[in-house]
Amino acid sequence: MIFSWLKKRRRRRLLAAPFPSYWLALLAKNVAAYAMLTETEQARLRDDLRIFVAEKNWEGCGGLTMTDEIKVTIAAQACLLLLGIEHDYFSRVLSILVYPAGYAPAEGEIGAGGIVHEGSGRLGEAWFGGPVVLSWDSALSGGQNARDGRNLVLHEFAHQLDFLDGWIDGTPPLTSPAQYSKWHEVMAAEYERLVKDSDRNKATLLDVYGATNPAEFFAVATECFFEKPVYMERQHPRLYDVLREYFHQDTAARFKRPPQRAASGGSSPNAGAGATALAPPLPPPGFGRVHAQFVRKSDGKPISGASGQYSVKLFDKDLLQDDELGEPRLDAAGRVQCTFDLHDIVSVDSPFESKPDLYLVLYERGHEVFRTPVFWNLEFEKSDPASGTKEPVAHDLGTFAV
Repeated sequence: MIFSWLKKRRRRRLLAAPFPSYWLALLAKNVAAYAMLTETEQARLRDDLRIFVAEKNWEGCGGLTMTDEIKVTIAAQACLLLLGIEHDYFSRVLSILVYPAGYAPAEGEIGAGGIVHEGSGRLGEAWFGGPVVLSWDSALSGGQNARDGRNLVLHEFAHQLDFLDGWIDGTPPLTSPAQYSKWHEVMAAEYERLVKDSDRNKATLLDVYGATNPAEFFAVATECFFEKPVYMERQHPRLYDVLREYFHQDTAARFKRPPQRAASGGSSPNAGAGATALAPPLPPPGFGRVHAQFVRKSDGKPISGASGQYSVKLFDKDLLQDDELGEPRLDAAGRVQCTFDLHDIVSVDSPFESKPDLYLVLYERGHEVFRTPVFWNLEFEKSDPASGTKEPVAHDLGTFAV
């Protein structure tokens, strides 16, 4: 009892402090789903991730140096699963091991579920009664793209929810016999449907990795529920319904709302412009969109365009002459967001170009002071296997210290 009291007191003290403004900027930059939440959900996610970060043992592996960015980005995605359910912050997960990229397991080592393979390496593992192991580049890309139906962190922590009742069977603890009955009926039917579609090489909304076993099906379905809910609601309505009842989140409705402004999360005088960050929405069809941020190398503060001293231009690199695609506004937080017509990337010296090579140039009073690296062959449209339509894509070019 004394340990429970100490834990609650420690958590209260932690939440009494203002939310770090730098962490808020990380949420806007690395966790696209954050902007889709209501203000109440955003506040709960900020509280949950703070406790999650504080109570886990974080270890960088394979030469990776652990940072707040890694912790916040992973914690926020994991805590998305908890927004509507009673929980204790995945208390059985004591450690989170993070590799820079895909990693090779020790010889003869077999995980207890949740192993994602890519070639001969792994991207992540969820161990029953043990750690969660993640690839940082996959965790980051999954957080920044909340619409592709693939999210390593959601997948591995869905396994941890499954483990809570002591069984690895794709059924997390539920609240009533009626819910268990409905769950088993729907999940069994949907799992068999995926297995059959996979055997026939039929295009599926759900990743065919879910046909491996019921445990992997639940993890894959969870990814889809949080990242392609509108399609799931339309194509797998019963599956969507049981997951909505379990997570107590209507993710399809969330995707249909306009994005929210990121709340400040506290009254810190240092909250700054990052407190009102708005995660960039996707561009309209036929257009591309990039966003980036510029900060001072000396102190990490944003390079503000409010005074008109600084400006930015976006260019497409070509063989003979680079094309200017736009002059996006540099805001007070040092952020830029540029939308351009994809037809503008076609030029005389690049008549067949479909994937532009983009870079940004920062100017001070009209004089170039910084040029980003060139981002080669960027794709701004992708085909959705479920609908057969092309979806627009936005790219975060990153934060640049000048």
